[in-house]
Amino acid sequence: MKIAQLILSVVLLLPLSAVGQTPGAETQAQPVAKWLAGFSNLPKDMRAEYINLFRQAKHAYAIGDLAVCYGLLSQCEFIYNKNPHVWNLRAVCLIAQKRFEEAEIELNKAKEVLPHDETTLMNIANLHMGKGEFRQCIEIIHSILQTEQDSLSSTLSDILTFRIYLCHLMLEERKEAKKLVSHLTPISDTPLYYFSQAAMHITRGNRTQAREDIYAAQTIFPARNASLPYIRAIQISGLEEKYLQK
Repeated sequence: MKIAQLILSVVLLLPLSAVGQTPGAETQAQPVAKWLAGFSNLPKDMRAEYINLFRQAKHAYAIGDLAVCYGLLSQCEFIYNKNPHVWNLRAVCLIAQKRFEEAEIELNKAKEVLPHDETTLMNIANLHMGKGEFRQCIEIIHSILQTEQDSLSSTLSDILTFRIYLCHLMLEERKEAKKLVSHLTPISDTPLYYFSQAAMHITRGNRTQAREDIYAAQTIFPARNASLPYIRAIQISGLEEKYLQK
């Protein structure tokens, strides 16, 4: 069993939105969008049914049931088909299934409505990562980190940094990767230290040490959604496929 899949089975029960993947809420204050105004005009019972379905979809995604999530999103769009966060969440499912062309269609729709939305931009970066376009992924994430440096939480900043770290590893730029986490130690208050160590061990073919580092992160940071963004980033990056093929 792959390392990421093994560890993912331990953290399946999550809050409705995993840190770094929150496709259902605006990321910054802004005027009421047209899509939201349209939704508010629906009958109350339809709005309630829609919200319940969308919550179920987010939960299905959180526990890794992508097929159920996808189906629930289709039910949402039968009621109202202009919510860009539905497109974002569907894109996340499609990226996880390596259905990149379909994911790109969803993200292009979301970006047209939410051009500066962090979640949309992060998902586009993930799409590039999944397609092996690591330079593009790095560029987008650097842009997010620079533009939103005053508003990003340290948790999200670390998750984004880890994605850049993985891109450098996939490009076999280990020195550049190490620079990103050179300031961290085992007592740093972030899972980034342990997951960066795990990823580096994967590049060296050391499955055992990688697992130990990931389990250490989960023990020290027991919140159920603390590790998942890192694990999913490893899965999307193709790191294991490249370095642990046997």
